[in-house]
Amino acid sequence: MSIRRGADWGRPVRAAAGAQVIGSDAELAAVVGSSDGSGEPGELIVTGGDLHRTLGAPDRRDVTNAELVAFEIDLVRGVGVRPDGTEVALLAVAHVVGLPVSRRRGVEALWRGPSFVAANAAFLGEANIGPRAHPGDGLLDVSWGELPRRDLRAARSRMRTGSHLPHPAIEERRASSWSAPEGTRYIVLCDGVEVGELREIRLTVEPDAVVVAV
Repeated sequence: MSIRRGADWGRPVRAAAGAQVIGSDAELAAVVGSSDGSGEPGELIVTGGDLHRTLGAPDRRDVTNAELVAFEIDLVRGVGVRPDGTEVALLAVAHVVGLPVSRRRGVEALWRGPSFVAANAAFLGEANIGPRAHPGDGLLDVSWGELPRRDLRAARSRMRTGSHLPHPAIEERRASSWSAPEGTRYIVLCDGVEVGELREIRLTVEPDAVVVAV
């Protein structure tokens, strides 16, 4: 069950026998994508990445003996279509990002053309892209659109502090699913890993899909 406002979230656990220590969002997504179950508390221990930071980023010197906190987190699943018509599955634990096509790569390209951020975690590197995003609430925090050149610098500055204000050129939604504007193409990254150019992107939340400990 997804977390409710004011409810406690997380429970103390110890590392399970044979626990996997995972240092990034992409590594966790790869592990989850190859698994056939949600795992036991203390089986997947996350020590780095944007999801880890959203969960408080505790600095564990020895995860095998520390008292950890286990959380049931949501996953972001979806599909997109490549230029050749091939459908590709998408999976992320922290965020799916769509950058403008034919622009420079990396998050610096965000909003310089049609872009989107679908956040399950609050952070994207140094930027607080989704102050309301919560990996256990069953919702995506989605922003999409394109900013005028004159507003890019101010928007990036506000994103770093989590104080970015709504802009008339950027649409926002918190929902369990989202579809990109019809016909729009993006360079898509899942947890920082580039998937390629996609269109017809559809994303949905899989609530309480996996148990991780930090």
